[in-house]
Amino acid sequence: MSAKKRTQSERSLVTKEKILMASSHLIALNGFSQLRVADIAAEAGISVGAVLHHYKTKDAILLATIEYAFSNVTHLSLRRAMKNFDGKDVWAELIDDAKEFFFSDYFFIAVNILLSSMTPSALRGEIVDITRSARVPVEDAWAKALVSKGYSEKRSAGLVAMTFSMIRGFAVRNLWDNSVGVWDEHLAMWKELVESEMKK
Repeated sequence: MSAKKRTQSERSLVTKEKILMASSHLIALNGFSQLRVADIAAEAGISVGAVLHHYKTKDAILLATIEYAFSNVTHLSLRRAMKNFDGKDVWAELIDDAKEFFFSDYFFIAVNILLSSMTPSALRGEIVDITRSARVPVEDAWAKALVSKGYSEKRSAGLVAMTFSMIRGFAVRNLWDNSVGVWDEHLAMWKELVESEMKK
């Protein structure tokens, strides 16, 4: 029996994913300023016409790439933050989740595009909006996870924001100072300080 033939809609989704995966890979590899539609097409194994059929401009590809990258990691983070933490170390999970995002290609793709002199200011604003829409729910979910472990609601939001800011800073510094082991020591110290403060 032959495999079920894909619908036009299904084929379109597959092609779009190929384009966005190719775009993500090329930005991570070469930076935004070197990105060309022809290179995306070659990387995805499709024609330039097929790329432009789905995304009319390079800016449209970039915005879709950011949304694609962030939606994937956001779903994973939300699922992780919303699980039952009974008997589990919520801080270890929170820190691991933040490290997985901020040390990933997803984060640096967004940073690369935002900092590139080739990026129009209007596009920067849209990227910031996409980033905020993706990351704020993750911070809120982790704050609720801390509340479930006995932290106050007000303190939880601040602690999550500080932890994420710290790890984001380590990730950026890691571009010129590859000291992941040292960052882990600092994060262990931070975790210990927070937990000891909560016991007072």
